[in-house]
Amino acid sequence: MTIGEQLKKTRLLLRITQAQICAGVITEAHYSRIERDKNEINATSLIQILNNLHISLYDFFLPFDLAPIEQEIDQAFINHDQRAYNEHYRLFFKLIDAILAGTTDQLSTDFKQKARRQFLQVGQFTPNL
Repeated sequence: MTIGEQLKKTRLLLRITQAQICAGVITEAHYSRIERDKNEINATSLIQILNNLHISLYDFFLPFDLAPIEQEIDQAFINHDQRAYNEHYRLFFKLIDAILAGTTDQLSTDFKQKARRQFLQVGQFTPNL
């Protein structure tokens, strides 16, 4: 399963068009290429689309085999990948890791507030919290 395939499956289940699912986030042409796995979608756009549809990251990624993604996240931290140390990505990776592990209830109140401000806002992510 790819993100493009899951987006298409979601769109078809909701009985909406490509124009409707990506409205205000990315162009229809770009979205079409994502569904066909010709292009990738960035985290910002994916989260915006899912927020617009009121679909949680957990529900969206439930059909995926997430072990490779978890390993990539762990490896990024182990290797001190520069992206992992960027506050935005660190916040995103920690949130995804908690969602995958089913431990979001163990996240601190401060972390949850930062995540809400960062990922549930309309428009572009802000690099500073």
